[in-house]
Amino acid sequence: MTGRARRAPFTRSQLSHLSQFVAHQSHQRTYRQKSNENHEKILPFANLKAKIMNAATAGNATAMVHMGISYEEGRDVPQNDAQALIWYQRAADAGNSFAMNKLALMYDEGRGSPKNEILAAHWCLRAAQSENIDAMFNLGVMYEEGRGFTKNIIQAAYWYRHAALKGDADSMYRLADLYYKVTEPDPSDTAMQSIYWLKYAAEKEHLDAMIALAFCYAEGYGVDENISAAMEWWQRAAAKGSPEAMSVLSFAYEEGNGVVKDATMAHYLRQRAADCWRPRAQHTYPSLGLLQKANDLLGAETTLLHLHPLG
Repeated sequence: MTGRARRAPFTRSQLSHLSQFVAHQSHQRTYRQKSNENHEKILPFANLKAKIMNAATAGNATAMVHMGISYEEGRDVPQNDAQALIWYQRAADAGNSFAMNKLALMYDEGRGSPKNEILAAHWCLRAAQSENIDAMFNLGVMYEEGRGFTKNIIQAAYWYRHAALKGDADSMYRLADLYYKVTEPDPSDTAMQSIYWLKYAAEKEHLDAMIALAFCYAEGYGVDENISAAMEWWQRAAAKGSPEAMSVLSFAYEEGNGVVKDATMAHYLRQRAADCWRPRAQHTYPSLGLLQKANDLLGAETTLLHLHPLG
């Protein structure tokens, strides 16, 4: 094994209390969409309401999308999900993949229409087949969770991989998680595949991937145990604002495990982590196998994580 010169920040018993990995935080929403603001940048007449309406009425799909966004968010018109759905439907029928993905989200959430997972799945598939990366990711989630489709891990992996190959970090991370949870036919091979995609996501600065990769190096899961590499990824994640990574590092500096003991740095990181937890305390998040919730991150005496709902 590599990287054994210094003790790990956690013992194996402490790591087992983590259920191997810390809480998943990245997906405040199950599905994802491109921001409406980014889409509007392609409109040369974004503030010309009359021209947009005329273009939409004449069948311009981009203008139809803009009308959908206007009604969805109440921009220059009263907020109206039903009207937003109508305009997204028209744009989707005209072949606009952004609108297809928006339709899928609205049907899935029951906005503008009664909730309909079958229609959500239909439009998500149409958008994904039109090379919409957000829809590919969303379709992977639908297949993984059995929403609108019969649960199918192979199809989930297919769509995550399709989006991952186009550079989507969220899909890389979810694909890594699938390989982590599937141990057949060869556990060593699935572990290698999990690490392969986890590294790609981490290199794209996906925070949860960075944290998970750090724990993989600390545990020796799919890679040789390497505390130096684990510490590097925790530090990189902390630098990007991850309270989980700050919490781990504060413990390490406090105990002098894996780093030179430094009480001042430990206190600083603990305070920074607490400050980061507070704004998120109102949210709850779904867990992934790769990053499961745990109350014991820093030991029984630690009160830091009490600021965050882990239940």
